[in-house]
This record gives sequence, C-alpha cells and structure tokens, in this order.
Amino acid sequence: MSTAEKTGNAIDRKLLHDLFDVPEDEGPSRLVLAARREHYTLPYLVLSVLETEGVELGGTAAGELARARRRAAHYDDLVDRVLAGTDLEVLKGRGLAARYPSGVLRAQGDLDLVIRDEAQLWRAATALTANPVLSASVTLFGAPKRDLVVTLCWVPEEPLVDPEVRVELLTAPLFGDHAAVPVRRDLPDDPALADLLCVAEEGLQRPYHRRDALDLYVLVGAASLDRADVLDAAAASNLAPELAALVEYTADQLPVSEASEWLPLLRPEAERETKRRADHPAPEPTTTTAEALAAGGVLHGMPLGGAATHTGNEVLLHGYGDEVLALTPIGDYLLVSGAIVSRDLFDTALAERDTLHPGAYRNTLGGKGDEPGRDD
Repeated sequence: MSTAEKTGNAIDRKLLHDLFDVPEDEGPSRLVLAARREHYTLPYLVLSVLETEGVELGGTAAGELARARRRAAHYDDLVDRVLAGTDLEVLKGRGLAARYPSGVLRAQGDLDLVIRDEAQLWRAATALTANPVLSASVTLFGAPKRDLVVTLCWVPEEPLVDPEVRVELLTAPLFGDHAAVPVRRDLPDDPALADLLCVAEEGLQRPYHRRDALDLYVLVGAASLDRADVLDAAAASNLAPELAALVEYTADQLPVSEASEWLPLLRPEAERETKRRADHPAPEPTTTTAEALAAGGVLHGMPLGGAATHTGNEVLLHGYGDEVLALTPIGDYLLVSGAIVSRDLFDTALAERDTLHPGAYRNTLGGKGDEPGRDD
C-alpha cells in the first residue's frame, strides 16, 4: 500500500525556538548557536528558515548557507552525472530533503548509496576516486552472506570549518548492530516507509537527536502512513524498539500526533523484538581474522597505501597465516577486527602484499557463495 501525499508540516522560527528550547526574545543568533551545538548540519537548516522569513544574513552566515547548498548540489551531481547508469538507491538524503518545506534546507552531511551488485559498486568507487580522495575505507561483513561498506572522503569547500565530503557505498541498506540485529537487504517499496526505517535505524548506532525528530516530523506531515503498514515494516526490519523510541523522543518536542497513534501497535512488537535480541546467542569467540571472516564477523580494512594494483570489479581475499588481505580496485587493505594494530602485523602485511602482483591475484579464501551480497 502506498502513502498519500499531504501538504506538509511547517518549519518556522517559532517551532525552532521551541525545539531548541531557546526563548524567542534571545533572538536568532542564540538559535543558530543552539543548533550548532546539537548537530553540525542543523545551523544550515536554521539559517535557511531565517532567510525564508526575511532575516538579513550577514556575509559569513550567507556564505555558510550557500556552501551547504552547493554541497547538496554536489551530491546530486555525483548521483546524476558521475554515477549515471549505476543501479543504485539513495538512502534518506535528497528524498527526505524534498519533503521539507520550500526554501528550508535539510543539509546533507554525507551521501549514502546502496549498490547491491558488487561489480557495479566497485565501478562506482573507481569512478568516484578519479577525483583524488582524502581517505578510502572498506568494511567487510563476513560470510555466509557477505556485504561491503566503502567510505570515501574528500576535502570540503572550506576545510577549516566544513565537514569532509563523504560518500558511503553499501551493498545493503540496513546494517544492524553487528550482533542480534542482522544485515537487512530489503526496504519497503514505499519511499516514505523506507525513509522512516532508515531514520529509525540510526537508533542502533547512536542516541537520537533533534535532526531525527525533524525528519520524523516532516515525514508524517508529508505522507499519510498507514499504521498497519508501519507496524509490518518495523517488524520485518527488526526495528520496532527503535521506531517506538524515535516517536516517543519526537513527541516530547514536536507535534506528531499521527505518529504517536502508532505506539499502541508498536510497543508490543517492540517488546517481542527486545526479547528476541536478549535471547539471541552470543557469537562464538574467534582468534584469527580468517575465523572471524568465516563466522560472519565485521572486519575493517586498514589501508596499506600505494596505488591500487587490482583492477577487477570484486574484492579478492588473500590469506596468509592467520591474517587476510582484502585486495580491492581502490587499494589494498589488511583486515582487522580491533582498533589497534601492531607495527609488526602491519609490516608483515606490507611484506606479504609486496609478494603479490596483478597477475597473481586470486581469491585464496571463499568462493562464489561468499561474494558480497550473495545469498547462495
């Protein structure tokens, strides 16, 4: 069932003063300061609201807002031009931004793109890195259904004050908590429901903040979401606890009575999901990277530096001793599960990589059934 579009909820200065708990007589400067303390993207939203209401912005404020708009346009250009022809899905981002009132900027910190096919993902990564990056990281979610997250960062327009330009390429939209909540590859066909789940998923990674509340406020104002559809989607994605928490958090700050009506249905499902997670068996401990990979663990790629020498459109895994190298089209990585890597381990990885050359690259771990995104 698809949602019906509505006229949308307004975002004005009064609502923002209430949301950020700033008395109106303290003026717009305090409002911008409160937004800046809450989340790095929120000052842009506040500035855009002030602009639409006729507040004259000074040169610095106007420049900050203009850069945020150029940043959003740059992300659109990456999708529409650089990655034209790629089979991808944009998570949240411009879909949510389009639901915001005219003139109000939902600034994008980063761009999240789901590219389910590994070959297309690596072609996209190669196209994007034609513009030299600050960093390129790879995270691999292990067998039997392996998935990838590739994170690319660039210098922003104003490096001293703006966050890095960041694009994440993912083989699945929802990556869970790396424990009882698994990777989930399917989102509802309804874009509003899909956006709702993506906002709720943030609660698995961090506490909700006022930007999430604004997203929910805008979503319920722009689309009539059927309660039964919301419950089914939350249950299917294991997100009933997070969605209930998001609604409760938002309802304390913004008028979202329609979403509050979901709670009598969501709370019992949230209790069931919470119990399921508590009953989920702890993973068996592993002692080596190869074991962690086979057990489905989360492994982070430590870049070994140098130009990429593997030119295919897949990750090749090279095992040596207890360790594993991930050889990718954008660089070579030592797969690790911890935050600290010894100098000896890193030096050994460099030496092992130096024994390889493009003609010798091959998968020494796993087979086709272990390719990213595959279910067989």
